[in-house]
Amino acid sequence: MQVTFGIDVSKSTSTICELIGESKNELTITNDRPGFIQLLKELSAFSKHPQIIFEATGVYSRRLQAFLEDYGYEYVILNPLKAKKEMDLGLRHNKTDKTDAYHLALIQRLYHHPVNQLQSPTYKQLNSLSRFYDQLTSDLVMAKNRLHQILQSTFPEIEALFCSAKGKNYWQIILRYPHCDLVEKDGKKHCL
Repeated sequence: MQVTFGIDVSKSTSTICELIGESKNELTITNDRPGFIQLLKELSAFSKHPQIIFEATGVYSRRLQAFLEDYGYEYVILNPLKAKKEMDLGLRHNKTDKTDAYHLALIQRLYHHPVNQLQSPTYKQLNSLSRFYDQLTSDLVMAKNRLHQILQSTFPEIEALFCSAKGKNYWQIILRYPHCDLVEKDGKKHCL
C-alpha cells in the first residue's frame, strides 16, 4: 500500500495530508518540537517509510527539513513555482492549506519526484554563509544609496570636489561637514 504525506508548510503551522491507498487523513501541526513529535508519531505508524513531499518555503520549511533529516526520513522538496505549475494542471481549484497538502501528495503520486539528496553539513554551512554575505552586500548597497540621497539634499557640492573614488579624505570631510552650511561657518571662524 502506497503512503504519501503532502505537507503544506506555513509560518507557525503545517497542514498534513496523509494519502493511505485511496483514503486520506488530514491534520495540522505546529512547527515546533511538539508538532514535529506529533508528525513523527504519524510517520512511524507505517512499517515502510512513507513518501514525503513539501514546498521550499525558506526558513519555514528548513525546520521541517532538518527534523526529517535528523530522524532519517527521505523527502521531496519542490520549488514553489514548479509545485504551482503542477497543481494548476488540473489539480487545484480552490487554494487552501488543506487542498495544497492534498494536491502535493497527489503530485508525488502522479510524477514520482525523486527524493532530495542530503547535503553535507559543510555545504549547508557554506550556503548559509553565502546567503548571509548576500544579505550584508544588499544592506550595504541600500545604506550607500540612502546616504547618497541624503548628501544630495544636504551637501550636493561634495560630489564635485572629488573626481575619483571616494576614499578616506572624502569620508573625513563628510564626517566633519555633513552639511554645506558647516563649511561656510567654519570658513568664517578661520577668517576672523
